[in-house]
Amino acid sequence: MIFSSIYTSGQNFFFDAGVNMLNVAVSRVKHSFLVFGDMTIFSEDGEKPSNLLARYLFSSKNNLIQSPLNIIRRN
Repeated sequence: MIFSSIYTSGQNFFFDAGVNMLNVAVSRVKHSFLVFGDMTIFSEDGEKPSNLLARYLFSSKNNLIQSPLNIIRRN
């Protein structure tokens, strides 16, 4: 699944409006959950859905796409 946050810092996020908003997207994933956008909007501090996602996203360097060119070459 590709998730685009479409936000920049300093905004209120629709996916933080309720606990089920982001959960709907994450719980539908079968293989990969790719997050695109301004990653600085995700803070690990707090209990909002985006904070929980941030803690997972930033928990391991393995969660980072190292080089888009490597992904393209593999296909």
